[in-house]
Amino acid sequence: MKRVMIYIVLVVMTSTLLSCQKIVENRINKGLNRQKLEILKDDKMHVFLVGSGGPINNSERVATSTAIIAGGTFLLVDVGPGTWRNADLLNLPLDNLSTILLTHFHSDHIGDLGEANFGSWVAGREKSLEIYGPEGVEQVVSGFTMAYALDTKYRIAHHGESVLKPAAAVPVSRTVIIENPDGAELVFERNGLRVFAFMVDHYPVEPAFGYRFEYKGNRVVISGDTKKTPNLIKQSKNADILISNALSFNLVETISKTAM
Repeated sequence: MKRVMIYIVLVVMTSTLLSCQKIVENRINKGLNRQKLEILKDDKMHVFLVGSGGPINNSERVATSTAIIAGGTFLLVDVGPGTWRNADLLNLPLDNLSTILLTHFHSDHIGDLGEANFGSWVAGREKSLEIYGPEGVEQVVSGFTMAYALDTKYRIAHHGESVLKPAAAVPVSRTVIIENPDGAELVFERNGLRVFAFMVDHYPVEPAFGYRFEYKGNRVVISGDTKKTPNLIKQSKNADILISNALSFNLVETISKTAM
């Protein structure tokens, strides 16, 4: 009788362990296959507010970043602190990230640049990430590349060059020059997606950009940090969506008075 009981207990334990193993395998498979790959293949323009906060930390929102996916192209406009984590939690196709567009170089717009480059590379990106921005973008990109150089070396040593392509770890900076301050400059065109940059007024930050995206009759405009200007109105005309950074003067005034 004792042997029978021991056998029954062993069977129950084995069954429990197998069930736990199955649960773990299911969770792993769910994690590996959670990315929204289908949005890379349809004919729509997808817009995700990855971060909509400002430079002052709060418990509700991280700093600014917007994802645009259209025509198989996945790009981010700005990558403030905490936004790369959000992009992951949104199940965006991280290894397909090809481009980052920077409006300007305030910390709340570039803080996760290193994480975005590093994270998309570790996720499987096999080509260098292109990072566009105003004059000065090369300096910013070089700084982040230098900061992550040692960890890049460690990861390659750990996983091997067949898994993590060394060349893909190094981002490429692309300086955008806008010839006409009252117009827009075509940054690039890929698979029907056209991206334009235009000047905004974020004095004393100069230059600072906004971006306009056009795809199959749809138009999205991202203002970046700016005052209201005639060119912003011009570039936003007939836009389906305008994502405009905003500042509460009343809040700023209250903070200023309280801090004095």
